[in-house]
Amino acid sequence: MTTLQPVLKAALDLPSEEQEALLIAIQTHKSEIRRTELAEYARQSALDVRSGKLKPKPVAEIMSQLDDEI
Repeated sequence: MTTLQPVLKAALDLPSEEQEALLIAIQTHKSEIRRTELAEYARQSALDVRSGKLKPKPVAEIMSQLDDEI
């Protein structure tokens, strides 16, 4: 298993253009992972609504509940 320190050193040793490309590649990868997680959450939520575990609510009610939690 590679640890962060040698990877960071190797990244910092790259030319500036390659460092930028690495940053973009990591950001893109993280975005794809998050998009996959959100899609799975939406899929599961839709299943839960269809099965009756969740009840649809108006957006205003959801937003009000979020405001109360903050």
